[in-house]
Amino acid sequence: MKTQFLNPELLEAIGMTIFHSLWIIPILYLLFYIIDKILIIYKLDVNIRYWFKLFGYFSIFVFCILIFKNQFYLGQTTYKQNESIHLQSIDLQQYNQSTESKPTEQIITIHPFLEAKNIGLIWVLGMFILSIRLIGMYFITMKLYYVGTTNLGANEIFHCQKLQKLLKINRLVQFKCSSLIRSPITIGFLKPIILFPVQFFNHLEMKQAEAIILHELAHIKRYDYLINIFQSILDIVFFYHPIVWWWSKEIRKYREYSCDYTAMNLGVTNLEYAYALTNLQLFFQSQKNQLVMNANPTSFRDRIHFILYKATPKNYASPISAFTFSCVFS
Repeated sequence: MKTQFLNPELLEAIGMTIFHSLWIIPILYLLFYIIDKILIIYKLDVNIRYWFKLFGYFSIFVFCILIFKNQFYLGQTTYKQNESIHLQSIDLQQYNQSTESKPTEQIITIHPFLEAKNIGLIWVLGMFILSIRLIGMYFITMKLYYVGTTNLGANEIFHCQKLQKLLKINRLVQFKCSSLIRSPITIGFLKPIILFPVQFFNHLEMKQAEAIILHELAHIKRYDYLINIFQSILDIVFFYHPIVWWWSKEIRKYREYSCDYTAMNLGVTNLEYAYALTNLQLFFQSQKNQLVMNANPTSFRDRIHFILYKATPKNYASPISAFTFSCVFS
């Protein structure tokens, strides 16, 4: 007996939603890409551009929910109609077999939503596997709260709390060292904590360390950890779409730009900040965990470009790819 979650109408609606998303998502991406270019023309800062990109990304989910709702209703109606036609054809076939001596050839009909149903089932399996991976990453991240941590020295705590007051963060923020990480990270949103590698303050001058701390505190002030969790869930929902991969990567990149922008607006010079990131790149390696907020991501060259020139690097491949993808599937 099939569960209600895996009934045919639901799987068909999921499959049809996936088909429609193949052309809707590239069109949405192109629309917000044009909006982003308009924001650049009007010289609006990277924070505003980030929030528009994030809003566009979450709008994908809203559009797909509306499509799913419509397809589920149509699927229920169509499935009931097809069941009725199928029963009528069985009755007619039985009547013909009883009136003719020669058996008639059986006609095999394919359900119009059969392919969509299979696509929906594959999506459910993909969601299940990737959800287990995300849950595992979450528990690994939570482990960093308690395992391998040591308290900072009084001088380091003083500087961290001073910068916290500068950013006007009233929540309790913990600052600790950890032997399990290779670069500074921020985790948690109810009880946020910033973890530093054991040798962090030995390899960086205090000015450079303060620049990195300001970056991490900016993540806390903006609730980036919570936003990133929701974004990671949407990454799983749309795991099948290459445009979503690119879009999500761009959002994470601009999230780092935004925190860099905040740090530089609080007195950190671009050269000091560039030196700080360079030292992080030389002495530390970034955490390969999408649930943590860290100041040393893989886009090191792009961030240095943004810090020195206060302009995001140009990339012409993304709109071309989106346009090509929308033309193929529209």
